[in-house]
Amino acid sequence: MSDPGQVWLRLVRDEDIPALKEMAEADKHAVFMPTHVFVRVNEEGGEELIGCASVASVPLVLPYFHTQRCKARDSRYLINVMEALVGNLMNERQAYLCVPFAEGSPFEPHIARLGYASAGKFQLTFKNLKGPRPIKE
Repeated sequence: MSDPGQVWLRLVRDEDIPALKEMAEADKHAVFMPTHVFVRVNEEGGEELIGCASVASVPLVLPYFHTQRCKARDSRYLINVMEALVGNLMNERQAYLCVPFAEGSPFEPHIARLGYASAGKFQLTFKNLKGPRPIKE
């Protein structure tokens, strides 16, 4: 293989998933639809899983509904349209859609009824890889 201690990433394999989930749970983390695993060469020259990433595997939708102009019925219809649009773009391995809801959002009490499950609280961060452009337009 390579020198002990060397790290790299490779595509995830089905047999990696149980080990990743067990490792992450013991480390008080979660595994979200991994596409790649991070590996380190151990002293025997084999692979040791050290983490994973989900690279562009979950469509992220960042909707904005005006709190006064968009009625609840309108937003529900538009959510259905958005889900259908994303569903048509997915391949056979994809099954999830990520829609962040802000704390205090009018949707907060309805998230479960809409079929969404919380993945926990995270800070949503962005990095522009193509130069200085504001995140919020």
